[in-house]
Amino acid sequence: MAFNTEADVRRILKIDSGNEYLTSAEITSFLTDANNDLFSSIKKQYERERYVVNLDRLGNVQTEYGFSLSPVVSIYKVYVNNVEKTVTTDYTFDNAKHTITFLDNVLNSGDSIEILYLPKIYHLAELYLCAYNIMVTTNLVTENGTSNPIIMNLKEKKDTYMKLIKNRAMITAWR
Repeated sequence: MAFNTEADVRRILKIDSGNEYLTSAEITSFLTDANNDLFSSIKKQYERERYVVNLDRLGNVQTEYGFSLSPVVSIYKVYVNNVEKTVTTDYTFDNAKHTITFLDNVLNSGDSIEILYLPKIYHLAELYLCAYNIMVTTNLVTENGTSNPIIMNLKEKKDTYMKLIKNRAMITAWR
């Protein structure tokens, strides 16, 4: 399932919803293809963080955790000792700080935490891959009547995000 919407693609390509040249169904199809291409390349749908709960300098359980790939678009699932936890009941997500904070009495020293989340970089890679594929395969002409500079810009952004994701995967594999 794609992370972006038709509106996201139209915004990037600067085409309005009244544009009959590119239908909603076609955009949805391009988004699905971009999502499939992205994840066949990186081999996973979500990023995964794992922690073991430690005590801070005062002997209190550490309750706040960050993400190696920030910013974060959304949290998919959170587990403590392989038991799924619930947002607002067991933890909160601070979108501004890109941290997850566990509420009182959820964690104990030595507990194992696993967080599955969608980093913004995956979201952006899919969006630019989709927009690039649309421009290349449909010969879509933008509002200023040109497409070449836009295609090159989309390709550069798509390649940059994919490279960052692949580099992150290589670093994670060496941990």
